[in-house]
Amino acid sequence: MSHPRVSDTKREQFRRYLEKAGVVDSLTSVLVALYEQPDRPSNALEFVKQHLGAAGQISADSEALQQEVLDLRQRCARLTEENKDLKARVSLITKCMYTFNILFKALYKQSPFFSPHSAASTL
Repeated sequence: MSHPRVSDTKREQFRRYLEKAGVVDSLTSVLVALYEQPDRPSNALEFVKQHLGAAGQISADSEALQQEVLDLRQRCARLTEENKDLKARVSLITKCMYTFNILFKALYKQSPFFSPHSAASTL
């Protein structure tokens, strides 16, 4: 009586192992894809082999791409913030230059040193 019990326990451990490793999900996905084929492939085993290998590769590629998307989104957010800061600086510098230009012109008009008439009279 205890012998089948041990066998059931081992089977349950093996099933959990396959679930944790993602084997059950991969097999299920491939079998669902085979089931959903409108025209059944002539070689079902070859279909499973091709899609099972591709499923593992897609998963690894998918994780790498997801990480890349996350990194690019973070970089985009940093660059957007930097762009906003630089635009604010350019705006401030532009306003300062405009103000400086106005002040310089006002001083130029009032100063005898910059007057075109004073330069001619000293020669």
